[in-house]
Amino acid sequence: SRVLGGLGADLADVVMLTAFYVNDGSVDEDAFLASIGTTLPLGATPAITAVALPYLAYDGMRVEIEATAMRGADGARLDRDTASPDGLAPLPDPFVQGVRCGEMIFVSGQSARDGSGAVVAPGDILAQSEKVMENIGAVLAAFGADHDDAVRFRMYYAAGGTADDWEGAARVRASYFTEP
Repeated sequence: SRVLGGLGADLADVVMLTAFYVNDGSVDEDAFLASIGTTLPLGATPAITAVALPYLAYDGMRVEIEATAMRGADGARLDRDTASPDGLAPLPDPFVQGVRCGEMIFVSGQSARDGSGAVVAPGDILAQSEKVMENIGAVLAAFGADHDDAVRFRMYYAAGGTADDWEGAARVRASYFTEP
């Protein structure tokens, strides 16, 4: 909040949050996200990505949050549209699956979960990669966009996979884009 204020913005201008947190398996991610949501002002509806990690950079650190906020060149608050298409794993309020602000679209972190929150194809990185890309496509389509409109994807994988696993998942992702 202090950093945003120093830049002439506030928490209502946040369009995307990435929350890195330490989880030994005992943290309820939905409750964690809901607690973050309570710190936002009424009407704020950012996209969010939660990234569970075994530890963070500093001893005792449990949470690190990255925020992206947008204001117009004149300093005015920008209008935004949100989307939470059916069939995607639910997010706690106030978070949404996607936010469009100006020419930019921000998509919440997608995982291989269905509309009820159940994991799809447990242990199958290829099928899970398909599900993630389908979920991303659904959010983009809600704004009239598609995968070819994306300028950046960030992927997070659980440890223990092989180079072959990663390559297969990369090929699945690549199949969603038009060449080159």
